[in-house]
Amino acid sequence: MRISILFICIIFLSISCSQPTKFRALKSDRTGITFNNKIVESDSFNLMKYEYIYNGAGVGIADLNNDGLPDNNFRGNQVSPRIYLNQGNFKFKDITSNFAGLTNDEWYSGVAIVDINNDGWPDVYLTATGNKDPQKRKNRLWVNNGAKNGMDPTFTEMAEKYGIADTGYSVNATFFDYDRDGYLDLYVLNNTVNSRMNTNYRAKINDGNSPNNDRLYHNNGNGTFTDVTIKAGIVYEGFGLGIAVGDVNKDGYPDIYISNDFNSNDLLYINQGDGTFKNEIAKYMSYQSKSSMGDDMADVNNDGNLDMFTLDMFPEQYAKRKQTVNGFFYYIYILEDKFGYEHQYVRNMLHMHNGFLNGEMLPYSEEGQMRGVFATDWSWSPLFADYNNDGNKDLIISNGFPKDETDKDWTRFKVTAEGYYASNKLLIDMAPAVKIPNKALKITALEIS
Repeated sequence: MRISILFICIIFLSISCSQPTKFRALKSDRTGITFNNKIVESDSFNLMKYEYIYNGAGVGIADLNNDGLPDNNFRGNQVSPRIYLNQGNFKFKDITSNFAGLTNDEWYSGVAIVDINNDGWPDVYLTATGNKDPQKRKNRLWVNNGAKNGMDPTFTEMAEKYGIADTGYSVNATFFDYDRDGYLDLYVLNNTVNSRMNTNYRAKINDGNSPNNDRLYHNNGNGTFTDVTIKAGIVYEGFGLGIAVGDVNKDGYPDIYISNDFNSNDLLYINQGDGTFKNEIAKYMSYQSKSSMGDDMADVNNDGNLDMFTLDMFPEQYAKRKQTVNGFFYYIYILEDKFGYEHQYVRNMLHMHNGFLNGEMLPYSEEGQMRGVFATDWSWSPLFADYNNDGNKDLIISNGFPKDETDKDWTRFKVTAEGYYASNKLLIDMAPAVKIPNKALKITALEIS
């Protein structure tokens, strides 16, 4: 019998000696897209004060004017978000001024596109974080007024009217119909670093009262939303950086995977079909990424089941591993057991779905090392898609960071010098950058007899 086994091989699509590149970068003077999410640090706001300062923001793609061409939505932190309308032939027009009241007065972190009022026009929901003032962390909803008389569409901000002007430290959000009532509900992913609870082991907060608790809003179907977080069982704290939604157990109800940074465990919320969720990650996954960044849910091997991929910070090069990543100490394993944490390891994880037995979903198998995708350095966001139209899922991973906070030489110097003979600016300037390329990976099918 011949068994087809999928191996993932790293292919740098942007570099080739014998073939033209698969992707080609277009300059801003060609496209008209000049957005730059520039970060300017100061004495009062810098890497030493806010370690998520370089985390960036989201990008959303949607056809805002229903002309058949996808448009671009760029989020900004210290600069205003920019929205570009696709004119065709890779030329874009800036229509940010059509979003009434959209400025750079909030630290925008993510974007979700939804037709919130079912009028056929896509609306834009922005999440915000960073600022200590809750009034400057309000998530915003710009409702599409449509493109009338051949004009570009205009947008009106209506988050408070809909009841979704969340003031948490929101990283991202997604709309999905969790109770199958025909209306799209809202999950808001939260993350704030305001104490050292990110690295110190302690009892988990699983009652929904943590400032890092996510939020779930139920769509009432009448133009309003209701916060049903606790009622629905969304009660586990976490430093959320990634969210993926899909029906993993094929019961017809969408489930949620949350990837969490630092010590907090990832979450696999299984939809119970009665308006509630249950975190069952310990039942279905043996271990997780330690500092989980972005994630993606996709049928990687085309078997009809949804697999999960999470990113971490494990370097490819041996020397870089010694320079940045601490080894896994046995006492960490003991502390995880003592405080009820599922075990975590510093590398990317590819959790492959094993199907069903007697109607019950089997546990996942983690195969990141076997398939060659466990070490891609400081990685942020993965996206599976068939980029070369061969019928198999390919993978693109975004990488890099302006300053490497994990560099051991720098962290040792920081502990010695901070507050004594080195200013924050000097310390930040001495931190090395993580200048690594993004990754493009191609799935290759090899047959083994």
